[in-house]
Amino acid sequence: MAWAYHVHLVDPELEYIPIEHVFYGHTKAECLERFREHQGVCGSFGPAIAEGRYDDEWEQTEFVTLSDHEEDDEG
Repeated sequence: MAWAYHVHLVDPELEYIPIEHVFYGHTKAECLERFREHQGVCGSFGPAIAEGRYDDEWEQTEFVTLSDHEEDDEG
């Protein structure tokens, strides 16, 4: 089993979630490491996290593999 850490960016002017990031890992710590790394490189994600404009949730899941998406890839 794996973990998925779902992070939803919140825009108070919208009634919907405009952006969701999902970080996968064998452990929650691995997910959080990817989460922290992404904060520093994503122009919309980093500032939203710093300002507290997000919701998050954990999900225990199976790993998603590249072969799971081969038939869906159109480009």
